[in-house]
Amino acid sequence: MSTFHQYFNPKMETIPRDELRMLQEKRIQFQIMHAYANSTLIRKRFGEAKIYPSDIKTIEDFQRKVPPMEKDTVRDEREKTGDPYGGVLGVPPTTSLVVGRSTGTTGIPTFIPFTSEDISRIAEQWARALYMVGLRRGDRYALKALF
Repeated sequence: MSTFHQYFNPKMETIPRDELRMLQEKRIQFQIMHAYANSTLIRKRFGEAKIYPSDIKTIEDFQRKVPPMEKDTVRDEREKTGDPYGGVLGVPPTTSLVVGRSTGTTGIPTFIPFTSEDISRIAEQWARALYMVGLRRGDRYALKALF
């Protein structure tokens, strides 16, 4: 018989609020710096908004200053440049990727590149969510979603 655990990842799911905020802000800053350094479209959008990665220090800065990225913006960039990822690829093109895509219901499908690290993070997010609603090791789950 297995022992019941309330959390999938107790360390991350019980972190004190102030520590969580500090961690989120540290990770936002890292992601912004990485995206700015490696994504042509992010650099372009930041330039249009007249902001720099150093302007983003808090969650509020991120919410107020970072321009939203809409699918049409990525599609337009893809059309202008011929880049299949629309300028959002944040790793060298030689990196091993899993490429998903939208259905194209509202236009041409959008390609969505994922690194192995991305896949690991997504798996952790799904595991936490499913654990939170009661799914445990050995249970069966039918994923009824379109990708």
